[in-house]
Amino acid sequence: MRKIIIRFLTSLFLGSLLALFIVQKNEHIQNLCKEKIISLLEKEWHANVHIKHCYFNFFTQTITLENGAINPKNKPCAWSFKQGKIYIPLLSILLKNKIQLHINFYNVAAETTIKNKNIAIVNHLIDIFDTNTDDFEIKPHLIGIHNLHLDATIDQKKLSLYIQGLFEIKKTKMLRNPSFWHGELTFHKGNIFLNEKLIVSNLYGTNTFSKKKEDNEWLSTIKNSLTYKGQKIFVNGTHDTSGSMLHITNKKRSLNVTCSQKNSIYEATGSIPLNLLSALYEYIAQSSTRYSNDIRGTGDIQFISHIKNGFLETNGIVIINNASYKNIAIKQVMLRNLKITPEKITSSVMVNYKNNALLNGSLVWSQQQGEAKLSLKNMQDVNMTQLFSDKDIHQRVEDWLIPADHLLFTLNHQQKLVTGSFDVTCVQKASDEFIPIKSSFSYEDNKLYVQGKTKQGTFKGNLAFTPHLHMEHLSFVENKRKQFSFSTKPNTTLLNGFIHFPFLESLFSNKMKRTILGSKAKLLFEIDQSSFETMTGHIKLQGGQLYIPETRNLIQKISLPFTIDTKNRKIDIENFHLGCSKGSIKSPKITCTLSPALTITQLHVPLEINNLFINWKKDFYGFMYGTAVIQKSPKKHFNLQGNLVLKKSLLKNNVFSEDVTGGLYSTFSFLNYFDRPFDMGVIIKSEEPLLIKTTSLDTQAHFDIAMNFVHNDEIPKIHGAISLHDGFLQFLNNKLYIEYGKVQFMTSQMNDPLINLVAKNKIKKYWVTLQVTGSLQKPTVLLESYPALREEQILSLLLAGSENASLQADFPAMLMQNLHTMLLGNKKIIPKATAFFDKLTRSLKYVQITPNFTDQSGRGGIKGIVSIDLNDQLHAQIQKNFNMQEDFAFQIEYLLSDDINIKIIKDQREELGSEVEVRFKL
Repeated sequence: MRKIIIRFLTSLFLGSLLALFIVQKNEHIQNLCKEKIISLLEKEWHANVHIKHCYFNFFTQTITLENGAINPKNKPCAWSFKQGKIYIPLLSILLKNKIQLHINFYNVAAETTIKNKNIAIVNHLIDIFDTNTDDFEIKPHLIGIHNLHLDATIDQKKLSLYIQGLFEIKKTKMLRNPSFWHGELTFHKGNIFLNEKLIVSNLYGTNTFSKKKEDNEWLSTIKNSLTYKGQKIFVNGTHDTSGSMLHITNKKRSLNVTCSQKNSIYEATGSIPLNLLSALYEYIAQSSTRYSNDIRGTGDIQFISHIKNGFLETNGIVIINNASYKNIAIKQVMLRNLKITPEKITSSVMVNYKNNALLNGSLVWSQQQGEAKLSLKNMQDVNMTQLFSDKDIHQRVEDWLIPADHLLFTLNHQQKLVTGSFDVTCVQKASDEFIPIKSSFSYEDNKLYVQGKTKQGTFKGNLAFTPHLHMEHLSFVENKRKQFSFSTKPNTTLLNGFIHFPFLESLFSNKMKRTILGSKAKLLFEIDQSSFETMTGHIKLQGGQLYIPETRNLIQKISLPFTIDTKNRKIDIENFHLGCSKGSIKSPKITCTLSPALTITQLHVPLEINNLFINWKKDFYGFMYGTAVIQKSPKKHFNLQGNLVLKKSLLKNNVFSEDVTGGLYSTFSFLNYFDRPFDMGVIIKSEEPLLIKTTSLDTQAHFDIAMNFVHNDEIPKIHGAISLHDGFLQFLNNKLYIEYGKVQFMTSQMNDPLINLVAKNKIKKYWVTLQVTGSLQKPTVLLESYPALREEQILSLLLAGSENASLQADFPAMLMQNLHTMLLGNKKIIPKATAFFDKLTRSLKYVQITPNFTDQSGRGGIKGIVSIDLNDQLHAQIQKNFNMQEDFAFQIEYLLSDDINIKIIKDQREELGSEVEVRFKL
């Protein structure tokens, strides 16, 4: 019997399995089940359900779904899956008349909208959990989602979530505790995109949550990490019946925020890096400009919120420390007594801009009316240097300050209109000169309008921000005359305008104002603003000429085509042309890079100088050509290097004088006009001889000079020489012809070049040689003659034409001193002795009178020597006291050759004689 029962049950079991296998393989039955399942899901989930394949396994009590798509009715969401598995325990159906679903979906893609904090797909999930039929209670006991791609639309912005991980929630039952829900969200790898731009990457972590049957509150723990803007951020938190806590931090703890809730009190404290906040705003606002890359600083917050009259009210404080954007830095911004209600936001505002620059004010923001107002005022004096970080700017504004209560700023916002005003007065400490600036501005329809007035005049302008930032108008009026004006034609971005040169000159430093003059000239501008990042334009000179006093050469033409790269703060100038009345200066390409403070950091200016007329103090005139380069690199000074060649030129001054040698230093005195340090290395050569003509010097010279200047030196370093060729030195009616002349500049003695000069000529029967050696400041002048004469006699021969002058004992020294002046002085000094003798002999071409200043006879009167040159060979001298008849002597000399001469002599004693003089050369 026992065996029969076992065989029967075995046969029944095997038959049932066989029947189930046959039924399971029956395509018709599978289709009926598929239709029944789809109909049931559509009814209970209130959605249209499409499933490509559905397969029932009666042995494992599972339903496998493939390529399913669910579109809920009346809900803006949809989702699909590659595969789904539903497990249905048969015992729950047989014993409890319940269908308990265990559902797992794989590779789910979902779309939803989020509007007014309402997530459409969440409402759909509630429908899934509340499923019931008339015959059965259908309840999901487990739902699992493996890998999710979720697209959410929020105010026309697309938020995309890609998660490799598992979301699972299931209903569990403990032995001693009632049943409860338990869930887990595990991220293996997750990325979040906003409008297809990655904002969060490497999302990793585990989140658990649970809910007891008798409780209405979920209990949860959060433990995640993610990467945002290259920083790893940790998010940890808990939630239970006593309250909630969320802690967000990064590895360096520069981000450290804690949010908590207990009963009806909400608190938020901590610090947030400003670049993270800015980056988040850029992604949310979809800004094309990346401010976050240049923003630094930290914001400290402390908020306490509570529910009052059914609304959430917040009190707190916000402190922003060491905030900076590029070169603009603010030490601290503080919002105190910050109060946030449903009606408005109010706060007191304190701005600490570099310690002493303190601004206090208030903020009022009416949220219901959409109005806001910010007002600020300086509470103490502000030194202008505190407003700028660039040291070069400090030198220009160090004498200026803004007195207390003289900086007022207001900003008003109402609907789409933003207005404001700016009122500031700057005072110079030393002179009490003041510059008031009052302006108002408004922003509407993507345009900024500004107008105001200064002590000198009024200004007006506006900027447009669409299709990109560009200027539409800017002008300044002084004494009813427009000093500059720029404007664009309607529906274009081509900006045209002019600047009168006197206005531009008023912006120069006092040194620069003396460099270029031009009362009637103006500069014409044309700027193509079709691209804000790359603007092109042209500058031309019109309506006058510019005058440079140092050169006395008129600038008649300026052609300056340019390209501005605003992103990289770079300016390129191609084919620059500066045309003068005589000559020109050109450059094939100039490049300039600016710092955030708009000061020059890099510069390259190659110059071609073509036949340029130059002069110096009305004493030097000439034409020059050559090349030069002005350069500057970061952390280095401006540098001028050049090779210059002098063509035809004339010097109307003594080349040996300090005016000329020292003038070489001042030739490049324009370097002193720059406020920044300047280095220089210039080579000057002469292509054609330099003509030198003064009252005492007539010669030609060649230049070969190298000049180097370092900004911290007082004078340039000069190396090279000026060589003299031909010419003569003029001594009244006598000349000494230059055989050799040179001025040698040594780097070891800048102000004292070496001098070497040899000049020679035959005067009467004497060969006179003049030699100057030594240095400019300590020269040695040697006079020699053949036949030999005393120095007194040579001086008499040069200046009076006779070697027989009888001079007072100290007069030769005086003449030698005046000889120094004549040889080494400038054109404006004529030796007194030379002038005196010049008066005595001016009316006589062949007769010279040599006075005698020693009245040896003691009988008074004027004694002197009258010299008569009849020709080159016959010479006569008469010695006579012009007040006495008996004091008379004469001498007649006949020069047979250079070595033999005959003299006939009658002295004061009435004695007559003769001499034959023969000179032998050994």
